[in-house]
Amino acid sequence: MHFLMDSEFAHVVDPHSNITFVDVLDLRRDIADRTQLFPQLKSVHRRHFPDYEYVVDQWASILDESVSSEHIIKHAWLAFVGNEPCGQFIIDVNLTRESILIHFVAMDKEVRRTLPRYWLRDLMEAIVEYCQVEAQQHSVQLEAAMAESYPEYLWKWAELGYTDPPVGYQEPVHGAQWRDHGEPEFFPLTAFVRMLDSGSGRADSEKITSVVRAFLLDAYDLPEENPVVSKILDRCSSL
Repeated sequence: MHFLMDSEFAHVVDPHSNITFVDVLDLRRDIADRTQLFPQLKSVHRRHFPDYEYVVDQWASILDESVSSEHIIKHAWLAFVGNEPCGQFIIDVNLTRESILIHFVAMDKEVRRTLPRYWLRDLMEAIVEYCQVEAQQHSVQLEAAMAESYPEYLWKWAELGYTDPPVGYQEPVHGAQWRDHGEPEFFPLTAFVRMLDSGSGRADSEKITSVVRAFLLDAYDLPEENPVVSKILDRCSSL
């Protein structure tokens, strides 16, 4: 499969498959366009990730530009087959941590069945390359990419070039909105990490620590002194 970009910020995967990707959170797009696309993004997200419906509120704040950061670039690529939304790829580029955070990846089963075997590998590779070029425009070389997932999906992430460093990773219940429910509670997930060639000379343990910090401290706004967080970071630095 081939990944292209056009002047309207639509991202096209293999013209023969008739699949397009549009970044709903791209602030270069007209607000009317973003507002029109947003309900479709919500619908796809609820279909694939019903337990994470609360994150839609965070995306809405970005949509109207009430929340933004010059250090974190947020992408919400909405996939279409023709005019029908069929998938989503939610990605952060954390410039300060030199990291890519992969939040939600999904494609409708009916569409997946029509795609070549390695479509996801090719698409994720293209997204990583896109994020690297984007970061270079800010004079930043990205060093690692990470996704949170379950251990039974190790085979899938291994196909994409990711490993599972033994850091005892945990995600906060309620994500970045944990404060609405009191002290943070956690449940175990696996951190799948891919090293990116940057020539920085930093040790892998430093890169892993940085990308895990990007998730826990930046994406989830957790305090570093939290016992669960501090233990995870200690295990990262000890790799």
